[in-house]
Amino acid sequence: MDCSSRRDNRAFVRWASAATVSTLGTGISIVVIPILVYERTGSASQTGAVFGLRVVPYLLFGLVAGPIADRFDRRRLVVWGIVAEGATMATIPIVDVFAEVSVAQIFAVTFVASTCFVFHDAATFGALPAITGAGHLAAANGLLTSAESAALVAGPALGAC
Repeated sequence: MDCSSRRDNRAFVRWASAATVSTLGTGISIVVIPILVYERTGSASQTGAVFGLRVVPYLLFGLVAGPIADRFDRRRLVVWGIVAEGATMATIPIVDVFAEVSVAQIFAVTFVASTCFVFHDAATFGALPAITGAGHLAAANGLLTSAESAALVAGPALGAC
């Protein structure tokens, strides 16, 4: 699959764009959320706990996320998972405009957003081959990995600003 044929695949272009933006947001939150918890509490243990909380949904739901993704429309699961993750994370700055965000809300948002990620990530594994075709899967994965890696470099840098 050459670059021009990837660009001609509108579904893949939308996929890659959404994945990159989502990963950029994740990269930003990886820096901002622990800093916010530390600013609110001054506690290194709570800061570490909120960072570690990101993996708990994988431990709780990782085994069931794949079979659920196999039983439902993967495209919808990916789209709604990303939208739900972003909307959940957006509650932090929205609430912060009107009142100081509580540490409990930050922990809850981190857990819910990470849970959304587990399910849309599981759906991704089966949906990508359907979008690109088996013959183009390696090139598509390479492009997605490159774009997401760049977003994971840029995201924390933006979050630290």
